[in-house]
Amino acid sequence: MCNPRLSGMLDDYNAWLDTGDATARAIIERRRVGYVLACNDVEQSLVAKHGKPTLAQRLAKGDSPNWLKTVPWPKSVHANFKLYRVVSTDTETTK
Repeated sequence: MCNPRLSGMLDDYNAWLDTGDATARAIIERRRVGYVLACNDVEQSLVAKHGKPTLAQRLAKGDSPNWLKTVPWPKSVHANFKLYRVVSTDTETTK
């Protein structure tokens, strides 16, 4: 028996593991994701074994692709997460 939510869990995992931008962006567009919440402490299973860092690693360091715009926390909030809003790649924005 297949869990109907399995495809969503796999998409989530594959987006975090992307070492480029194409796979994560395609998944996020297809799933109509509006925001991405990234933890500053990267789960070991989301760390690249060789070569370029994964999306999870890049976001933990604050290195976001041009299609994610940082949403700052209020000054009174001290969170171990970073929040990003998904923006159109057609519109150049700053982080």
